[in-house]
Amino acid sequence: MMNKHFIHVEPDPANPGYYLCTMFDQTAIAELLSKMRGFRTQEEVGRAVYLTDGAIRHYEAAREMPSDLLKPRIARLYNMTVQELFYDQVITVTKSAQELMSEVQRWPSCFPYLH
Repeated sequence: MMNKHFIHVEPDPANPGYYLCTMFDQTAIAELLSKMRGFRTQEEVGRAVYLTDGAIRHYEAAREMPSDLLKPRIARLYNMTVQELFYDQVITVTKSAQELMSEVQRWPSCFPYLH
């Protein structure tokens, strides 16, 4: 199951009762992380950023997202900005108010500003 990490939610001006939901594209981030690792092992990358190889494996498999505290370490290792590595990899979807509320109830930690 892929976690959802919403960045921004706003009313859709073209569709009353619907919302534009911008979230991380975890698949794109995972693919970019794998690509940037190159010939290094997950263990080598983990050691370089003070994480386990298991954490790196989870990020590269789109099972988890690094915390905001870890993102700068990973980006620095790959000579990228946090913006380039994570925040440029987003998707926007339209959801009804009912769908959105259902997701807020199911994944409350993904909507920290709504609590």
